[in-house]
Amino acid sequence: METRLLLVRHGESVHKTAGVVGGPTGCQGLTEAGHGQARRLAERLREEVAGPVAVYSSVLRRAVETAEPIAAAFAAVPEQHCGLCTWHTPSYADGMPMREFHAVHGVPGGGVFRRPRRATRRGPS
Repeated sequence: METRLLLVRHGESVHKTAGVVGGPTGCQGLTEAGHGQARRLAERLREEVAGPVAVYSSVLRRAVETAEPIAAAFAAVPEQHCGLCTWHTPSYADGMPMREFHAVHGVPGGGVFRRPRRATRRGPS
């Protein structure tokens, strides 16, 4: 039996359009456009995918709301797992304006929270 793995990013989210960090509290789910994207994707997948289907998502509301119509299209029960989160938002930053978050945590070249390089121990050879 052949297995096909499809990875789907969530639809347009409220936190992105509002410009805030979308952790467990800051994530307010999908916008109306995002819900439409999820429904259209579910319809497309129903037409293109055959066989048994399993649907997994992170625990964040935007991911759950994207997974629900996809799972419903296949009469599947979506499963949520915290390990599927891209990263875990620090509680102090959840809901913080992105501009402020990047001002505090941004790094040259983009991104945030790059781990500092560990010093290399040099001892006798």
